[in-house]
Amino acid sequence: MAFTLSRGGPNVIAEVQRWQYFLRKQGFPQAGNIDGDFGKNTEDATKFFQLKNGLPANGRVDQKTLQAASSLGYTIVPNNYYMTKAGTAYPPPPAGLSSPTNASRNAKFSCFEFIQRPLAQRPDREAIVIKGSCDGQQNDWTAANIVQIPMPQLQFARGYNGSIRCHAKAAQQIKQLFDAWEVATFST
Repeated sequence: MAFTLSRGGPNVIAEVQRWQYFLRKQGFPQAGNIDGDFGKNTEDATKFFQLKNGLPANGRVDQKTLQAASSLGYTIVPNNYYMTKAGTAYPPPPAGLSSPTNASRNAKFSCFEFIQRPLAQRPDREAIVIKGSCDGQQNDWTAANIVQIPMPQLQFARGYNGSIRCHAKAAQQIKQLFDAWEVATFST
């Protein structure tokens, strides 16, 4: 049996997020942010989806609504889907990984000089001000190495605008990771 969702129902947050993401991708901005709360916005967007697909507009993700969504690419997962992924054993840790050393990070991404302002002047406790490269070749290490990349998977997430900042050398791998997460999450 598949999940059914409704306002005030015993919803699984991750499943509500999947539904909200689906609604947004289908062009229903009424769903609002992907926040896992099946509130009025999600209920309204579900009604719009139902009307567009010739279904009774009850605002609940029932079996008929799931069938219509499935025909548009929404993957229906069984009720026990999240139970099989609960606990500390999931996901299994990948083999052969270890934390990189400072030397290996600097060799791959290059070294930069930085300062840390007094705590009262920082936007958060870990904030630093990046200066130039350690070898003096780059006066502005950030401008030379950091890029903003579009991340469509985050365009509807609270606090994101659909892009992220990262090192240019990691941009392609990060994009591939988000693409793989989207496939794994929405076509399971």
